[in-house]
Amino acid sequence: NLPFVSNSAYTCCRYNCAVFYNGFSCIRTNFRSIVKIFFFVFNKVKYIFMYISQFVFTTVKPAFDVDQSSFPCGFLAAWWALKQNQTDARVGFVAGPEIPNIRQFSVSYTHGVSYFNSLYKKNVQVMGYFANSFNDSLQGVRLADSLLKNNAHTIFAFAGKTGNGALYKIKQAGKWAIGVDADQYYSIPEVSGILLTSCMKGLSSFTYDILRNYYYNKFAGGTVIYGTLSNGGVGMAPFHNYDLQIPDSVRQAISTIETGIKNGTISTGWPE
Repeated sequence: NLPFVSNSAYTCCRYNCAVFYNGFSCIRTNFRSIVKIFFFVFNKVKYIFMYISQFVFTTVKPAFDVDQSSFPCGFLAAWWALKQNQTDARVGFVAGPEIPNIRQFSVSYTHGVSYFNSLYKKNVQVMGYFANSFNDSLQGVRLADSLLKNNAHTIFAFAGKTGNGALYKIKQAGKWAIGVDADQYYSIPEVSGILLTSCMKGLSSFTYDILRNYYYNKFAGGTVIYGTLSNGGVGMAPFHNYDLQIPDSVRQAISTIETGIKNGTISTGWPE
């Protein structure tokens, strides 16, 4: 723990990326909410702001190679779908608006399914929809419902609140899902029972490192920090409720995939 950050303050900021200016620590999240977190340093109050509207500060920008964790999620989704239906296995995705950051998920997820098919000579099908908003949970419900009516067994939701709506619909239908960004087993416990895993960004460790560097006067502004499988910046969440149902052979296959992605022998399909 850092000497100046209380447990509660760290918990509040652990999923956000840090931006600093002079005596202020600024945390940028979804560009909408504004939250002030207070903690004491040598009897002085400093602030963490959860909103950045003008880039007049000295910043650190995180960039996450999410394709590196989305690809093995596609592999897992394909295996699970085949486990449910040996003759007509199907997986799906509910994505945010079709922009490059979102296609990075969808392309690599689809390639992960294709890799599974190639490795095991199977034919798991992929279906997916791009939403027109990150904030329409009802649209997420509708898109998930369409996938479910087309017999999707596993659905990857990466669409913000729209994706959260999809998760609730998948739970209602008794099917399975993969979460995104954080370990949604914890962030949305209401749907924890259907989550095979989550495609995570390592925001907590990044935030901690930036706070630590700032405190010890090692903060380097104007830089980009890349999150990869190699540095723990991206990765798959634990299997939680499904831990006993994932055999060693699948775990080993995922480990081999991750090693291949790290050393460049396996392509995630991104960039296109």
